[in-house]
Amino acid sequence: MDFESQLVDSSRIIAEMVAENVGDNPEHFKKLMELAFSGKEKVAMRASRVATFCIQKYMHLIEPYLDRIIHRLPEDESVRKNFMKILAETPLKFNEEQLGILVDKSFGMLMNDKSSIANKAYSMELLYKISEI
Repeated sequence: MDFESQLVDSSRIIAEMVAENVGDNPEHFKKLMELAFSGKEKVAMRASRVATFCIQKYMHLIEPYLDRIIHRLPEDESVRKNFMKILAETPLKFNEEQLGILVDKSFGMLMNDKSSIANKAYSMELLYKISEI
């Protein structure tokens, strides 16, 4: 399935439609995640947003991509925001190394004047979640 051609704009309707097309299919989700990490600014932002909708229904789909997301949070603020939303709002289990990286990156975003308000909020939410562990 060609998800890139389906991601024609940033509307919620399109994002939800593509998420329905991805469904609970790990192969489709893999294609979506490849687009999210593609570096193509608009496509990556739209694909990562669709991933947030997919994870709300099928949380297990994100597990194979956790290390990649945590180790290489994208530079693009919009893509990072979508991945931070997933990390902060989804009840995931992190290993010790992942926790250390998340704490470091979250404090880094909080201290960075160029980080978006959303990324700062998700950073605080994630730090709180980690503090409860």
